[in-house]
Amino acid sequence: MAMPKTALEGIRVLDLGRYQAGPRIGLVLARLGAEVIKVEAPGGDESRSGGPFVRGQSAYWVQYNSGKKSLGLDMRNAKGKEIVRELVKVSDILIQNFRPGTIATMGFGYDQLKALNPRIIMVNVSAYGQYGPYRDRIGFDPIGQAISGMMSLTGFPGTPPTRTYNPVIDRITALHGTIGTLAALRERELSGEGQCIDVCLADTGFSMTEIQCAAYLGEGIIPERSGNGRGLQNTYETTDGWVLILKRCTKSPSNLRFYEETMCCRFDSAPEPISPGATHRSSPCCIAAPRSRVVDPVPQRFWFTGRLSPQDHR
Repeated sequence: MAMPKTALEGIRVLDLGRYQAGPRIGLVLARLGAEVIKVEAPGGDESRSGGPFVRGQSAYWVQYNSGKKSLGLDMRNAKGKEIVRELVKVSDILIQNFRPGTIATMGFGYDQLKALNPRIIMVNVSAYGQYGPYRDRIGFDPIGQAISGMMSLTGFPGTPPTRTYNPVIDRITALHGTIGTLAALRERELSGEGQCIDVCLADTGFSMTEIQCAAYLGEGIIPERSGNGRGLQNTYETTDGWVLILKRCTKSPSNLRFYEETMCCRFDSAPEPISPGATHRSSPCCIAAPRSRVVDPVPQRFWFTGRLSPQDHR
């Protein structure tokens, strides 16, 4: 059976991004079928030296640049710039996350790109955006978590501000950039012209705390940390590992009353294996899912019998 066409077949992307947020936009577009050309300076992207290392290669770099073509050139000399100009003429999207103003100084600002290719879509990624008083400040994922208040909401009461283990700001910023890019491709079908997209870590951080911001600005409500939950909804240590208990209220079929539904998820480190040979949309599910166990509300007390840690037997 022939492989189906991909959503972005025929779309060419120049990925000038470094570290995470920029390259991850290119990664998602590549997985959607675009031809993505990763452009690196002589010596390679900085992330090539970032651990952990698997079989001599940075897992960091491989993860964010898989599925891309690779091109090494010096964009600061005349020959390198000429190669980029020729690629811009035949490309659809350019991604970059240099400090604001740097790419224009190099000769590849949006007006310069548009002159070469009116249909080009430029995606700019930065810490605080391309405009405003903070535009020249550099920043990484924790900056977005800190400035938005995320770190003051993460963790347990009485503990210092805490960032998440994984760089969620970088990754969500990449998703914002990807969504904007897909919308720009659609708009280009109508107007025939490209456009310039601006996404930043600070905006992403505030999108993560938008409910708390609205509550504070509207009613002066100051949120409090709640760790892993309140009341029954929390994490619990058992004799064979940790479990997470969740509760939700659900309407009855008659919509006359609400009833509580309790769920329990066991923490396991190993994912289920991916189904072998699943390469087509008609194949069985090939997504690796964490092992979890949903406990029915009624027999829940029997499941806990014998699993509670000694300190939990009260």
